Amino acid sequence: MSVYVLKMIAIICMLIDHMGAIFINPNQNASAYLDSRMIGRLAFPIFCFMIVEGYSHTKNVANYFMRLVCFGLISEIPFDLAFSDRGLTIKRAAFDWGHQNVFFTLAIGLLTIHVINWVCSEKFISETTNFWGKAGYAFVVIFVTTVLGYLADRLGTDYGHRGVWLISMLYVFKKNRYWQAIAGAVTVFITTFMKVYDVYIYRICKLETNGFRGLVTNISRTLLDAGSYYKKTYPNWHLTSRQSSSFMWMQMFALISFIIILFYNGEPGRKKKYFFYVFYPAHLMVLFVLKLIAG
Repeated sequence: MSVYVLKMIAIICMLIDHMGAIFINPNQNASAYLDSRMIGRLAFPIFCFMIVEGYSHTKNVANYFMRLVCFGLISEIPFDLAFSDRGLTIKRAAFDWGHQNVFFTLAIGLLTIHVINWVCSEKFISETTNFWGKAGYAFVVIFVTTVLGYLADRLGTDYGHRGVWLISMLYVFKKNRYWQAIAGAVTVFITTFMKVYDVYIYRICKLETNGFRGLVTNISRTLLDAGSYYKKTYPNWHLTSRQSSSFMWMQMFALISFIIILFYNGEPGRKKKYFFYVFYPAHLMVLFVLKLIAG
């Protein structure tokens, strides 16, 4: 698969996801809502992978970064309008600073891998064989990713630190496609589990984690009980046990995207560079207009 094919798969999955999020009411059709959101989970890891590939091939990182930021700014009002509550006025919906669109996450991810590469060049990484050199590289990766991941969270970008960590890990393991896919899958699994753990244990159950035994107990409770949360909380959705679990663990479906990435052939494919940038704000604006028409 070429870059063009991967991006087409990503934007189609993203479009299905956004249509489901905006137009399907889970109270009326939970199954269709769930299916559309699950398909949408495939999009983001592919976009992250493309950021790593783009960084490896770009001739000007600054221009690449500014392009992401500029389209992030262009997309912000369409993003806020499309995903706003129906009761809000257009003026209030258009300037929601609580949640920023995915372009900003991708821009921060690009900045992260650029800083890592600036501190520890690829030549340094390839020539370093001793323990302390590798430990130093690991420290730089963890420190830079943590700091810029925190920035993504503070700005409220889509996926936040989870997106920054995914881009960072895909970059660190980019020399081997199989290890890269495994690293991406592990990152998605860990960050998804941590999010579900936080939501279920601290926000829903309002439990404390006291000592190692408490940690083990809460991990077990998260794995065994968290999936039933939606079934208990939203009885009008008429969810099966499988559907309820799928809602809570929805992001795990992103793991399938790493199988798709394994088929990437390194070729650019058809030249439609700006189409994929323009598509994001354009489709959000169209969905917002359709939402207005639908009432």
